[in-house]
Amino acid sequence: MKRQILFVHLAVVALVISVAVPGSAQQFVWIANSEALNLAPGAVSLWGQWACTDCEFNATYQFTANQFHQISTPTQFATISVGGGSVMQFDEVWATDFNGNIFQWNNYTQAFQQVSGSLQNVVVGEGYTSCHPYEVWGTNSSNEVFRYNYCSFGWDPISGFFSGLATGGGEIWALNGYDQIFRYDFATNQFDLMPGQLTQISVGAGGVWGTYTGNNSVWQFNPSTKNWEQLPGSMSDISAGSDGVFGSYVDPYSGQNSIYRLDPSTRTWTLIYNNSGGWDGIDCLRVGTGAGTWMSQGIGGNTYYYLSF
Repeated sequence: MKRQILFVHLAVVALVISVAVPGSAQQFVWIANSEALNLAPGAVSLWGQWACTDCEFNATYQFTANQFHQISTPTQFATISVGGGSVMQFDEVWATDFNGNIFQWNNYTQAFQQVSGSLQNVVVGEGYTSCHPYEVWGTNSSNEVFRYNYCSFGWDPISGFFSGLATGGGEIWALNGYDQIFRYDFATNQFDLMPGQLTQISVGAGGVWGTYTGNNSVWQFNPSTKNWEQLPGSMSDISAGSDGVFGSYVDPYSGQNSIYRLDPSTRTWTLIYNNSGGWDGIDCLRVGTGAGTWMSQGIGGNTYYYLSF
């Protein structure tokens, strides 16, 4: 695989929308002329899309020169996933359309090309072997699981039926329809059942975190005990990456939206942003592995970038 030095410069001309936090100022800032509902930051690139079935404005975008630029696609995409890159390697960008067709971005032709198979969703992360320079996994409409093989240019079926996959730091985790948790064992080529129950999971280079919708509890995996430790607070969603671990919470009574960042030293949450909800609610919060932390908000898909200084 050809490798090339890549640099990401995400300069932002910002409108500050939250107060500074004493000790370590943290805030989300508005990116002018950039609107995307679904955000997909990787290690060295950021992508976004409007995605709704038969939506008039459905389109795919790449973030360059401080704003999103629409990318020509063979069809309207339903999902997009970005990751696995570094300063020495491009991110991989994969997408699926509303019919389950799969597409891969070619960094040299600057175009999407269709890949054989049918999947509803794809996740992308770092890989460390010749046939898996990236870890690209997907599930189909029957919740069957597949792993992309760069040597055969095809999908290898993996035993199991899962409703959600997460990858990061070279690891693969999965959840099934009963909120059970599984971790992929590369030595045995199968998923092992882990303790606990989660409804959402996020894998970063520094660990694994998850939430449970029943009580909005937050959990962190302890690799020493091979079990989960509960963190304080309540979160509706959690996302981990190079900027740390972020959680979002929607108050069921007021509709207020809040975003917090985990302080790893104190294992407590710092409030970064909140609003009154409604039309200005948080649509998407995503933490990249190098391309920053991003949020979209409101019916217009206004886009914001996390800064810490």
